[in-house]
Amino acid sequence: LSRPMRIFLNVADLPGDVIDKMVAEAFGRAVPSGPHLRAFSLGHGGYLFAAVDPSSVELRWRLNADERWQAQSFGATEGGSVPPSARLLAAFDLRRDGRPEVLLQRVDRVSRGGELRDVSDSIILLALDRRGGRFESLNTLTIHEY
Repeated sequence: LSRPMRIFLNVADLPGDVIDKMVAEAFGRAVPSGPHLRAFSLGHGGYLFAAVDPSSVELRWRLNADERWQAQSFGATEGGSVPPSARLLAAFDLRRDGRPEVLLQRVDRVSRGGELRDVSDSIILLALDRRGGRFESLNTLTIHEY
């Protein structure tokens, strides 16, 4: 415990024009830079990009430079009649294997009498499945149920 592990992903150290090109390739469109885009290095030419807004998180990743980009969205971009809200809290490599894990806050809602109401607020730890094609829940901590 006296020597803390480096588990948080490193911010990608690439020139802005290179990141812009990779983001356009990964998302199929330009994504706003600044606080709305997070770019993380995974090693072996792999990257994790997170486009965030107040209610959703869109992830794009590839584990190696020669792989195609994978995609998954959380929160408002999931759709549905009353989509949830999601917020990125942290991006890790807990196992130090080049495969990212992410920590999200998720608020589920329902519509009652024409009014939106929160029904649960949770913190979810997600990790890539064995194929590296989808983030799956490892653990969920329910903060509050309304």
